[in-house]
Amino acid sequence: MKEDTFKHGFSVGASQAIDDTGLTLATGYADQTMVKKGKEKEKSQFDVGMGYQIKQFYLGALYTNQKLGSKDADGYDVVAAYKINSIYKATLGFGELHVKDGDDTRAVNGDITAKWNKHFRTYAAVNYDTVIDKTQVMLGARYNF
Repeated sequence: MKEDTFKHGFSVGASQAIDDTGLTLATGYADQTMVKKGKEKEKSQFDVGMGYQIKQFYLGALYTNQKLGSKDADGYDVVAAYKINSIYKATLGFGELHVKDGDDTRAVNGDITAKWNKHFRTYAAVNYDTVIDKTQVMLGARYNF
């Protein structure tokens, strides 16, 4: 079976911190075309979000509006994070995506990230999809050049 093939796409985003209030506003747009089983599938997405940081606590929210081929979808994500110390940060999130005449998703997730230095971090994460009753566990490492 042939894999999906990326044909073309682009994305653009912007964010702005509001002085020293801890509040950040952001927006973004993405558009892409994939070839799946010989047919082109288009996807576009518009997002708007906000985050608020106060000391070691962070709260964020995102609204998304998507067009998945001929289907429209909208949803949201909310997240809370706590910086435990200079290395560890814990995050808990929840999100839903409602697809008109399609399959909805609803998931809760959490992770612990260890930022060892400015280049290297590791993480352990769990994602539970409440619609299909499926749990996904992830372990990873990231190196920034």
